[in-house]
Amino acid sequence: MGKLPKNRPIERVEIELMSSFFAEILKKDKEENALSSEALELLSTMLCERASAVIKKPGDGLILLEIGSQYITKKFIGKAQYPNFILELLSEGLVYSKADLIEITDEGEKLISELVQITETYRKRK
Repeated sequence: MGKLPKNRPIERVEIELMSSFFAEILKKDKEENALSSEALELLSTMLCERASAVIKKPGDGLILLEIGSQYITKKFIGKAQYPNFILELLSEGLVYSKADLIEITDEGEKLISELVQITETYRKRK
């Protein structure tokens, strides 16, 4: 019904699949402002887990995002505070940060909810 499941935890593979599908929808909708699949994966995970992301840097070239019961590990080489996919979300106003904590905004929740609705409509028509 165009809603994320509430009755069971969403598995990592499901979140990655949803994120890549959402990225494709955004690319088709508005080419210039399309978000990367990594950005959408972070946003989707935060919404599914109903939790903030805690950023940890366990070693050189590595970043760990702890979101509820989910963990996302990405390569991160650079001097910036955050990797590019987090900067994308910050610049679009979809998340905000407090030091090592990233939280989803109402706009971020709205975007993912709209993408879930579009996905459900697409599946019904197909």
